[in-house]
Amino acid sequence: MLDVLADVLQPYKELVGSIAAIVTVGQMFSGSFICWDIYKQGNTRGIGIMPFLGGVVMSVLNLKFGYILRDDKMIQVNLFGLALNIIYCLIYFNYTQEKMKVWAQLGLAGAFSAGLIAYAEMEDPKLVENRFGTIITAFMFYLIASPLFGL
Repeated sequence: MLDVLADVLQPYKELVGSIAAIVTVGQMFSGSFICWDIYKQGNTRGIGIMPFLGGVVMSVLNLKFGYILRDDKMIQVNLFGLALNIIYCLIYFNYTQEKMKVWAQLGLAGAFSAGLIAYAEMEDPKLVENRFGTIITAFMFYLIASPLFGL
């Protein structure tokens, strides 16, 4: 079924890719609202760094996936997303009182990213595209659902 959809959309590949890139970049600016709240509040009390760290990790993993797929649009979008999420993390770090906790969370996010990148490098090239994509999708669902874990 997905093959049929892919065949139907093939003539519009560039248009669909451009629209997806624009929408994704627009969505990446959602962190600016959280940063604005942090700025107005003067600290990070009641605001976690996970949305920003999740953005960094997702950008790194999707950047790697873009290289695996050889998809230039995906690479460009995720380079932009990585830069933007690093800026968000820097703003968060500037306003937080718990700098050691943030360093620990940054370290865990970096180790997680490095582990998955290492996996992608070592996996069979015939299998890595599907498996790495599945891992990224599962992580994305985790990030989307994570606010619900506190209920």
